[in-house]
Order: sequence, then structure tokens, then C-alpha cells
Amino acid sequence: MPVVTKIASIINRKFKSLMLIFSLLTKGDYNIFFIELINLFPKWLIRFNSATLLRLDSLNTKTKCSDQYKFSWATANDHAEICALSKINEIKLKKIIASGSKIYIAKDIKDDHIVHVSWVYQEQCFIKGLGFKLDIDTTSAYVFWVFTHPDARGKGLYASALNNILPNGVDALQIKDIFVLTEKWNKYACNYHRKIGFKPLSELYIFYLLGLKISIYYHHDSHKLSYKLFIKDPKGVTII
Repeated sequence: MPVVTKIASIINRKFKSLMLIFSLLTKGDYNIFFIELINLFPKWLIRFNSATLLRLDSLNTKTKCSDQYKFSWATANDHAEICALSKINEIKLKKIIASGSKIYIAKDIKDDHIVHVSWVYQEQCFIKGLGFKLDIDTTSAYVFWVFTHPDARGKGLYASALNNILPNGVDALQIKDIFVLTEKWNKYACNYHRKIGFKPLSELYIFYLLGLKISIYYHHDSHKLSYKLFIKDPKGVTII
């Protein structure tokens, strides 16, 4: 009986996936359609992911954050709360910090608990899940992880954090540009970043086929496609 139940469960999952794929196709949502289609195959055989690289053009700060929150760069005393909110262990946190990352936080002044975390990196790095090497230096910042406590969402914490680290902000970094990557399945993140002033630079697609990784980039400015083939992650660059 357990074997029959397991087979029935697999068939049910595949049927639901096929129905979702058909629905996405009819709606014209081709990026998510392709991801779901690839997910029908074993992960050791083929995988696919896609994202958009965006750069901050002009920050929209219409949503003002209330005085209930105070912002600062994180210290070692904040690590335990950062791990809890970011859902990572302390070993990984220390490893990422050792690579040069900074963590910008917001605390609720009522109880002094962290309610927002923005992870910032300022050197060339390799985005493992997308097979993409981001060529930036210390004059730019890449915001790669953002976490906000559910009770504090929708209150402008992220936009306020970005505003604070810009050159004229209260905790300014000496930077010219801020970059983010949003995966295409996360439509909320894609739309939100455009809403607050980010503009798309390029579209990224990565295929994993029997161990071979194929990264394809579409550049909005030049309207050109480029690609890279690789098996191993690059050396001499921080991997995020």
C-alpha cells in the first residue's frame, strides 16, 4: 500500500505541474512557464533559472519610514538576531562577513529588536545560482539579501535603508551605483524595485545540463546577447 500511495502522490504532483504549465502558457508568462517545464525533469539532468540585473536610477522616497525605527551598520552583538531573521547559521554569516560583506539593519525602538536586514557587498563577486560574475568595485554596492520581519513590511524600511547608505545619507557609503538581482519568478521583488527607482540593465538565464553550466545575458542598452560556458565556479572571486 505505501508503494501505491507514493506512486499516486508522484502522479498527482506531476499532473498539478502540467496544469500550472498550461496555465502559464495560456497567460503568456513564458519565463515562469519555462522554469516549471524544466522542473519536470530530474535536477541532475537539467535545471534552469532566470533573473534581472537592475541599477538604482533615482530613489523614490515618497514612502517615509516612521521614527519608530533606527538604522545602523550591524555589529557582532547583532549576529544572533540577523541569523534568525535571515534564516542562516552563524558559520555562514561569519564566512560572508569575512569575504567583505556589510550588513545594514533597522531596529524597532520599542523593544530594540532587528526588523530589517540588508546585505551589501562592494567588490567583484560571482552569483552562484545564476552563473553570473558581477564586475563592480568599491564605488558601487550590490544589495544581495534583504529580509524584513512580517510585522514591519510595507513601512518603507528597505527604501529608507537604501536612502541612508547613498552618498548624502546618514550612514553613507562612498558609492556611485547600487545594483540588485531579482529572480523572475519573484514578481513582487521585480515590480517593487522598479517602483522605488531601479532600472533593468540585463536579463540573465542559466541552464544546468549534465554538469555543464550555460549562462546567457541580454543587455538592454546594446540589445546584444552574450553567453558563457563553464563547469566549475571561478576562482579568485567571492561566491555569493
